[in-house]
Amino acid sequence: MIHFVVLVVTLLPFTSATYCSAYSEPGHVCGDTETSGYGWMNWSAKKQGTSSDSCKAFCEQQGSGCCEWREDGWCFYKENGIERYSPRPYADARVSMCFTRRHQDPCPDGYEEANMNGLTCSNSKRIHFACRASVNPCSMEECGERCSLNKNCKFFWSTDNNVCQLYHNCDNTRTPLFEGNTCAKNPCAGVDTVRVEHIDHAWQSTNGRYFYFSKDEWTTMAGSWEDGQKFRIDQWRDSKLIEENLEVIIWDNFNGVHGRYNPYVSAMNDDWQPNDIISLSGACGRDY
Repeated sequence: MIHFVVLVVTLLPFTSATYCSAYSEPGHVCGDTETSGYGWMNWSAKKQGTSSDSCKAFCEQQGSGCCEWREDGWCFYKENGIERYSPRPYADARVSMCFTRRHQDPCPDGYEEANMNGLTCSNSKRIHFACRASVNPCSMEECGERCSLNKNCKFFWSTDNNVCQLYHNCDNTRTPLFEGNTCAKNPCAGVDTVRVEHIDHAWQSTNGRYFYFSKDEWTTMAGSWEDGQKFRIDQWRDSKLIEENLEVIIWDNFNGVHGRYNPYVSAMNDDWQPNDIISLSGACGRDY
């Protein structure tokens, strides 16, 4: 669900993501100063039994800071830690520094930016040119309004020179000639939903069979709930419906606030990815 902050005018929403760098060479630790401290001292969060990859994923869930992984599987996150070299006692330790970046979604209300890595929708999926720079130029907001008025429009591309193209899907892509933004119609606009925060299960690691979420978000979406309760949900990824009216079971226990598809035999690896969206069955639009 996209959130907006209202001051005197409506501001575009911000999203944030934390990225951890590649690991250092062995012998580096998360210190408190340049000459003292290590992961075991003054840690902000820790986890046992990790691989180097799952340790980094764990640290990315915490936020900006220092991430220390040891070959015995211990992972330490230190919010205010700094990387320091101390090879003699800590030859099995490596460090990754984590940074949180904020990104402003440029798309108008009811839409979200499609992560296209510089591409946009293929011309074969285009409905029509809604605006041309030399004839009837329009802003991104106006382009969104034109898409909203067309029931077949699911994506639009708005360029820096005020071109607007509408698309019925974006399954195929192309490299555009001009800079611009591809926006996807949000089928859950105005609906309470839950975002998958991560998939790092305590003993199944990041295989995607389990999803972790905000307890408050689920309560807002579905009301009060109990450990082990079952719900019928729809699952969305990149604004596309990928699973419909399936049952999940959710828990709030020693493994954290998490869930999976139910029954267990129906839950598979790669069911879930971070930032998947969960809605109660039938709550969002169905023509996606």
